[in-house]
Amino acid sequence: MPFIVFGKECQKAHWPKHKRQCQAEVSFREAGSQLKEDPRMLVAGLQCDETSGLRLLTQDIEKPVLQVVKDVRKWILIHRNIIDWATCQALQFDIHPEKVDTHHLDIHVSYRPASSPSGPKLKKHEIFTLISSSCRPLPPDYWDPDNDLNQAMIRDRQDTLAVGGVGISQYRVRVEGTVLPGITEGSRIPAIPIERVLVTNWTDIFKEIVEGRRDMGLLIGIWGIKKWLVRSDPKGPKYAVVTLDLSSGELKGDVRSTKDPSFHGSLPTYTPKSR
Repeated sequence: MPFIVFGKECQKAHWPKHKRQCQAEVSFREAGSQLKEDPRMLVAGLQCDETSGLRLLTQDIEKPVLQVVKDVRKWILIHRNIIDWATCQALQFDIHPEKVDTHHLDIHVSYRPASSPSGPKLKKHEIFTLISSSCRPLPPDYWDPDNDLNQAMIRDRQDTLAVGGVGISQYRVRVEGTVLPGITEGSRIPAIPIERVLVTNWTDIFKEIVEGRRDMGLLIGIWGIKKWLVRSDPKGPKYAVVTLDLSSGELKGDVRSTKDPSFHGSLPTYTPKSR
């Protein structure tokens, strides 16, 4: 799950939890590395040889496929916290846990690498521009054991379920104008996350953060609402539906209940800090 770190003391306090997440991530990547790094598995039906390698054309720039894949993975790593948050918002698996196995977050980006090695070096958020993000159903045969492309995902999902977890939340990054079918990644969900705040304009927030126009501090108010809900209704059905005003940082919305559709409660007042 995503988190915000404010200083060394917070980092030290969070490290025991973050260490377990890192270990799970390393295990997951090792399990899938052989499949994911093989160009023939990445782009079915395309041929490559030892001299030319597998290449693609994107915006009139020829790039090796594996270089594009590495750039995508670096972009994912940099934005992992906000991608995890966006996945929670898209799948809403604290309220609909079944979506972990049936839906994924689809992230569509454009790719703009430097035109030449001597060209200007672009900032990390300038290489990729977010086109769209949405919740989409997984293919019907996604968890089919005969699907070789997803063997690592299947094994990791089975391991997670075996210890009482919910499953693997999926997100897929598609690159505009390339032959790549998409880079699929996943995160272990060891228990239903206590997110409990559904943000109506999460796609706009996601876009602004990954493109470098905002930082994660924009979400502080949302985390405050989540903590308030956990304190006031620890195991209850209440959750918040809010809209975050990107110009002022104000939260507007109300509290609802999964058990009583007619229930509407009031949110605590949140006043953003002056910029």
